[in-house]
Amino acid sequence: MPRCELCSSPALPGGLAPVAGLVICERCRAVDPAPSLAEHGVAVEWDARLGRFSAGLGIPDQDPEFTVKWVPELWAHKLAKIGIDEVEVGDPAFDGRVFVRTNTPEAAKSIMAGEGVREALLALLGDVKVNELLGNHVTLEGPTLTVSISPRGGLEEGRVQELKLAAAGLALHLLGHRRRASAAPGE
Repeated sequence: MPRCELCSSPALPGGLAPVAGLVICERCRAVDPAPSLAEHGVAVEWDARLGRFSAGLGIPDQDPEFTVKWVPELWAHKLAKIGIDEVEVGDPAFDGRVFVRTNTPEAAKSIMAGEGVREALLALLGDVKVNELLGNHVTLEGPTLTVSISPRGGLEEGRVQELKLAAAGLALHLLGHRRRASAAPGE
């Protein structure tokens, strides 16, 4: 029987739906994902106020030296690409919308090779306000994943839930990627 990738519960046929690169049950789509994330060892803190969604997630088993920052790609980033090596993954829909900076390009490429990671990042960064004092970003620094975005259209309850699920999806993709990489032979 298929299981929800967030809460691991068996789901009825037709009860699962894709969200941020995961397949999750109807219940998880409607409730705060923090308790289910805790079951995976991911600590989380959400904040949604003054038109800004923020999240801090502690993801175990991450390389403490690895840093990557994803931001919405603006015209200034397109110009900066002339003199800056940006990490791209060969997915035009992603590469044209998300600017990536990292201290370890090969590790970032490996993480972003997973379609679910790109889906979650686009869900978080794909429809945000631009030209703000506080820039929109998703940053992974060692085990700390930080999301800080100001979505267009505000933060009504349904939108906050979508953003929580996208952040949860990204956290689980990062957790799964690191665990798969650690289990790979030769590492």
